[in-house]
Amino acid sequence: MCGFLEKIWSPLECIGLLATSCALAIITFSVPFIQDVYLVNITGSANTPGSKVHIGPFSAGGSVSGGLKIGVFGYCLNSQESGGITTRSIGGSNSSSSCTKQFIVKFGDIFKQVTFLGSAANGVSDGVAGCLLLHPIAFLFTILAFIASLALIFRSSTSRKVHSLRHFKVFLIWFAAAITLAALIIDIIIVVESKKHVPFSVQWGKFFFPLLAVSTALLMVIGVVASFFKEHREHKGTESSSTDNRLDKGWIRVDSRQ
Repeated sequence: MCGFLEKIWSPLECIGLLATSCALAIITFSVPFIQDVYLVNITGSANTPGSKVHIGPFSAGGSVSGGLKIGVFGYCLNSQESGGITTRSIGGSNSSSSCTKQFIVKFGDIFKQVTFLGSAANGVSDGVAGCLLLHPIAFLFTILAFIASLALIFRSSTSRKVHSLRHFKVFLIWFAAAITLAALIIDIIIVVESKKHVPFSVQWGKFFFPLLAVSTALLMVIGVVASFFKEHREHKGTESSSTDNRLDKGWIRVDSRQ
């Protein structure tokens, strides 16, 4: 019965790992690559008629509202005029945006670019922000797990290489699940810390967190089922080997009597 269920499970496992890989890819290539997917979105405004307000490369003498979207490998700043905005790059534009790619996002430097977010510069440490690199690592290991799972579909042999590949696949799945869970926890910490230190609207990523939570849960479910079938195969192999040994000993006794 378990053999039949395993045959059904194998393609489902591949599909699940492929879907998880796609979700993690979307998360990894969030802002500034995919504009609608971001970790955190900060929106606010300032009214300083006597001085300039700076939002990245944009400056205004008067009232200005702006938004800051942060992703895994960068961020996007946008500025909306509310009375006399000028930009150093696009003169006289009513609304402008600028995206920047960074290998490691430094929240302190980003907040310093926006005048009215300067007080939050030390809100998220560079060490915590550097943990955003857990997302591409989780994506990489999930892809590897998918490749291993796909390879096992076409190899039903009980050879030592296939046995080792099955062990390696389960390791990859659990490692990816652990890294994804750690990334989810880090993301929550970043948003909570941003909410504490930023005196403006801080919004959770509307696609980012659901995709990450589903990916974590899916990897854990796949890991549990894959581990069960691996243990079942090993137990079955041990029983088979033990039976063969008993039969061999029985034949030896018969031969000796002769």
